[in-house]
Amino acid sequence: ERLEKVKEKAENNPALQNFVERFTEKREYIEEKLENLVPQKVMERIRENNQAVEQKLGKIRECPQVTPPASDFCLSGTIKEKQDKMGCAISFVCQRDLDDAVCTQENDPVCGKDGKQYNNPCYARKAGAEVDYKGNCEMNANQGETQNKEQEMNAGNINNKGKLKVEVSD
Repeated sequence: ERLEKVKEKAENNPALQNFVERFTEKREYIEEKLENLVPQKVMERIRENNQAVEQKLGKIRECPQVTPPASDFCLSGTIKEKQDKMGCAISFVCQRDLDDAVCTQENDPVCGKDGKQYNNPCYARKAGAEVDYKGNCEMNANQGETQNKEQEMNAGNINNKGKLKVEVSD
């Protein structure tokens, strides 16, 4: 059908008419090539490619599922994924950020283990303080920072959140 339509159009175009005549003469030869030679070559390439793909796929394995860390796992750093040789996640570590990091002005207050309040975790890290908890620091009975905080903690007067322990005795 298509060939007949092309022949009709070729009547007005001598170059196209010449092409159609040559195509018609060589049609059987072309069809034989398409049916016999091309599919064989294509099949050979497919077989070669399949072998290479199967070898590559044989090396691939499914990664085990790893539970991600809790949201408060790394308040004073960046969570980094540890991977095995195949690229599968095996664990997570908390990596402290570099000191030269630029902190944003984001207001997300945290209380450092040094008892000082910081605008956000980045400022606490830059000051070398470990984040104790999110939120504003609660004032201790000594009105904020105590010069001898470490000594008082060692003596048992202050608990681990920087609050003064008060014991009443008769």
